[in-house]
Amino acid sequence: MKLINTLLTVLLITLLPSLGWNDNYEEELYEEGLFAAKSGDYETAFEILMPLALRGDADSQRFFGAWYRGDAGGLTDYQASLRWFRLAAKNGNAMAHGDIGGMYFHGMGVPKDHQMSFKWYKLGAELGDKSSMNQLGVLYKFGWGVTKDIVRAYMWFNIDASLTNETVNYNRDNTELEMTPDQIFTAQTLSTECLQRNFKDC
Repeated sequence: MKLINTLLTVLLITLLPSLGWNDNYEEELYEEGLFAAKSGDYETAFEILMPLALRGDADSQRFFGAWYRGDAGGLTDYQASLRWFRLAAKNGNAMAHGDIGGMYFHGMGVPKDHQMSFKWYKLGAELGDKSSMNQLGVLYKFGWGVTKDIVRAYMWFNIDASLTNETVNYNRDNTELEMTPDQIFTAQTLSTECLQRNFKDC
């Protein structure tokens, strides 16, 4: 019976767009599936989210990337995780870019590669993912995968803080202790310019 219900769900999600199903309903389904997962009802979550993911819903695809990374009691299959994250990134999910960056940073399913990590975090940051911005700051601060640049590090930490309305940001404030007043002024100016450019060419 469960198999029949799952097949019916897949069929409905495939056919309903032609019957006037809109993105709002898809979003409601995603939230329902996510709630089921957070409640520990993974069977229901899979029944709802897998058809959405197969149909191209980027949020659902990212869910399975996280699931196969081992998040929230999920399975650990890094190759499957990367495939789902790449699909989600291809379909416009900003956070999935950061997820891929993290897998390269830690060597999860791929050889550890800080340059590739930088590439994916940069893509995520340009799409507005705050976690990617923070991680870019870390890479710039320590020179991992990119030339060490404490001004750029502070810039990304500062942008992340401004987007989350944080008056105290450990990474930014700790980095500031290593900087001259001129470097801080330059970094703050770059932060403003980057925000005005919507995170492009920063």
